[in-house]
Amino acid sequence: MYLVFIAMLALNVPAEVLDGFDLVEDGLKQTIKSTESQNNLTTQKLTKYFGDNPDKAGEGFKEAQNLTQESDKLFNYIQDLKVKIAIEADGKNADVNKIERKDKLGPASVIMLGPTNKEGEKLRKAIDTYRSLAANLLPSEEQKRSIEERLNTEVPKVSRWNNRNWEETYFEEMPTSAAITLLTKIQSDIRAT
Repeated sequence: MYLVFIAMLALNVPAEVLDGFDLVEDGLKQTIKSTESQNNLTTQKLTKYFGDNPDKAGEGFKEAQNLTQESDKLFNYIQDLKVKIAIEADGKNADVNKIERKDKLGPASVIMLGPTNKEGEKLRKAIDTYRSLAANLLPSEEQKRSIEERLNTEVPKVSRWNNRNWEETYFEEMPTSAAITLLTKIQSDIRAT
């Protein structure tokens, strides 16, 4: 019994670490807000340019609109995943912005790795598709490489040694707070793209 108690204590994540995730989460949300503001200004400029020169700007404008739609689609899908993880942690009345059981280890695994939905695999594939779409719109190899690095879904070297895939690496037995923060980071990368 004593060994079980010691093992349970070892699994507890210190409150300070969880509070750190909250700070990072808040910073990422502010980054998303700022980036969305910049993106809106760019969209306004593109719309004006298209209005002034529809023949010249037509193809680029359509590509930009398509990327914006795909960005919103992936961003919203990730937001839905965050809500599902929050509900798994706190119950049906959960608030993704104020998770009560942020140290709980199972919710991210259940939602992202569960055999029924395999949301982690779906997310990885969606990021791969989106990354390819965005990179193919850019003219320079350096710009493409930047997108590929930002939205990288390769398995980190450490996890390769453990024969884990991308989704297991980032979501298996991850504290709820950490999983939500990771998903917000991906949303931030999408907006930056």
